[in-house]
Amino acid sequence: MSFANAPVSKAGIYTLGIGTFLAGAFKKKHYLHLPLHPHLVRDHQWWRFVVHELAFANSVELFVGVLLLWQAAIVVERATGSAKFASYLLAAWAIASLVNLFALLILARPFELQALPAGPFDLLFASIYQYWKIIPPLYRFSLFGLQLTDKSFAYLLAVQLVSCQPPTSFVPSIAGLVAGAVATSFVQRPFLPSIVLRLAVRFIIPLLGSSHGGLPPTRALIVPAPSDVRTARASGTSQAATTEQARGSVRNILDTFASARADPSSSPMNEDHVQSLLAMFPARTDTEVRDTLRQTNNNLERAVEILLARDDS
Repeated sequence: MSFANAPVSKAGIYTLGIGTFLAGAFKKKHYLHLPLHPHLVRDHQWWRFVVHELAFANSVELFVGVLLLWQAAIVVERATGSAKFASYLLAAWAIASLVNLFALLILARPFELQALPAGPFDLLFASIYQYWKIIPPLYRFSLFGLQLTDKSFAYLLAVQLVSCQPPTSFVPSIAGLVAGAVATSFVQRPFLPSIVLRLAVRFIIPLLGSSHGGLPPTRALIVPAPSDVRTARASGTSQAATTEQARGSVRNILDTFASARADPSSSPMNEDHVQSLLAMFPARTDTEVRDTLRQTNNNLERAVEILLARDDS
């Protein structure tokens, strides 16, 4: 398995790794937890709902969380498409944040629940819900009399993650499952603005390692060698003939560039652009994506706009 057609999951793994490292290196882990008193109730530090999703409190949770992303989230993203998967996670985060807040308010007194642990427990379990809901098992096997599937490994990782900080880790995990069920029911298509998708394609995906290369190579140009000119002079060719030959070469060069610009299909197809568009629009065929890129002369942003317009229609 690789990160192909899964830029959202790849960005999540990078964010968790870098965020956990920086929080530990600069001793800022106390900003990652989600405490009810006094930070939310008195100080209204609502930004903690965002910050506590960016890193785990320790390396064990980070390791299990990354494995869970690798095992489940990448598969779900490839099945739904990156744009829809990002929309689903955004909706699940909003719903899970409300569930977490109400859980803190309701359970604070009877169970002395004062804070939730750091880490995207809710988003990971929202991904697990979709993994259970839409991904069919590839194979089944029996272990000590138990009938298991290839998906059982992801579920075991989820159990390991939720058992890292019991019982406080139970709340965001359950909130993630609830948010996943609700978000799956109404997120039927991507709802992120087209400008967000264009900015992601232009700036974020290249930072994750996608190389979009430079300008496509032009056709080979045949220019007379200097030795040919010297031979022509030595054989008595007139200066006018040599000048006319140079002019003909320049005309050939200009004609070659003009034909290359006039015919977009002559430019080599950028495979990175093709893979990015297929990841964002899984319902589109490879042929349709390539035709759109040819139509836009390998302009990725323009191709995204055209495909979004077709989805809207």
